[in-house]
Amino acid sequence: MAEKETDSKIKSQAFKNVGKLLLGNTTATAIGFLVYPLLTRLYTSEDFGVYGIFTSICGVLTLLANAEYHNAIILPKEEKDSVACFHLSSISTIIICLIAFLGSVILFLFPESELNKIGDTILLIAPYVLICALWNSLNAWYTKISKFNKIATYQMTQAVSLASFKALFGLIKSMFNGMAIATFIGQASALLLNLFSSKKQNKVLLEIDLERCKACARRYAKFPALTLPRSLVNYISGNLPFFLLPYFFTNDNIGYLNLALVLAFKPINILSGSLYQVFFQKSAQCVNESQPLMPFFKKFSLSTLSAIPVLTLIYFITPTLVQVILGEGWEPTAVIVRMMLPWLAASLFVAPICYFTDLFLRQRIGLLLETLHFFARLASLCYGIYRQDFTIAIGLYCLANALMILIHYAWLYFIVNEYDKGLSKNRDMERE
Repeated sequence: MAEKETDSKIKSQAFKNVGKLLLGNTTATAIGFLVYPLLTRLYTSEDFGVYGIFTSICGVLTLLANAEYHNAIILPKEEKDSVACFHLSSISTIIICLIAFLGSVILFLFPESELNKIGDTILLIAPYVLICALWNSLNAWYTKISKFNKIATYQMTQAVSLASFKALFGLIKSMFNGMAIATFIGQASALLLNLFSSKKQNKVLLEIDLERCKACARRYAKFPALTLPRSLVNYISGNLPFFLLPYFFTNDNIGYLNLALVLAFKPINILSGSLYQVFFQKSAQCVNESQPLMPFFKKFSLSTLSAIPVLTLIYFITPTLVQVILGEGWEPTAVIVRMMLPWLAASLFVAPICYFTDLFLRQRIGLLLETLHFFARLASLCYGIYRQDFTIAIGLYCLANALMILIHYAWLYFIVNEYDKGLSKNRDMERE
């Protein structure tokens, strides 16, 4: 009876945590979408293209900066070990940002270089990466100590700041891309407010134990050694159009793609991100307590099927929505969103539970899958480049994503099933 009550309390708390994150994320998403009708009238498709390239570069550098140690923050039983993982992530962040700053200055001083596709905006890369990487570590820390309200507050503050500054810089001229400088200032404002209001929760992070850091670096060596390469391959292949296509198609095409990704994936990423954080914490707790995970896995999969009819409806109403929300001249965005729907559906099944690879320390297979995913994406884009057809490139790219994500889902099912079978075998042995 006591066990049932405890399980009920755990489930209730998990739903509350998801609710907090969803509230913050949903509010942030709503604010972001409300400002887009204004942004598409203040900025050109080329502006969106430059912004997409900027955020893609920053995303890669942010992954390198954290060295994936931020994902290890959630795992230790002892809080001091989690703090050590936070410090490992912070040390790596400082090193990478210094290197990024030097590289940005060199490319800025040689504007004729073909390597720089974003002009003066390149100077914002290092400071923006510093802010993003620090927030990733803080986000994981708040998840570890179950302070999901701090995450939700940050998300809402960030959304208001981003929307306000993007509108402001769309009205005035700047040496930088307006959306890029607005994103930097908005993120910085949200982070500073979060740090100021969370002194009590973060006080323990100010004490550095180098010996414990060394021990945790050895203990979680697979994260920078295997999880980081996997994440890099995943991110680079996921943003491959922004790294590859600008050399073969116009920034206008890249702008339509960037906006389509925002409109299509922003709601999915918000939901998946909220579920991911709570599910990761809950699953890690279940593993520490030797509890089965397959019932949860199956229940999640069945509940996700309910999204299919919604995505089907979106296919038919997308052209009208794009015209109403974005205005004239953004019709190519609707075509791209439609092509993305199978990819969206597959992502719903995997994104909230992809942490199982890290949870069971199966990073080698995870890296192999991501590498295969990368080559599938690369092949699809190269064929579109060969045909000199942007639509073919993106259509095949979306299809390759959907198929590879379904293969990833099968892998996750296998390792969860293997874990549960191991639990049953151990229990049978104990009874004997």
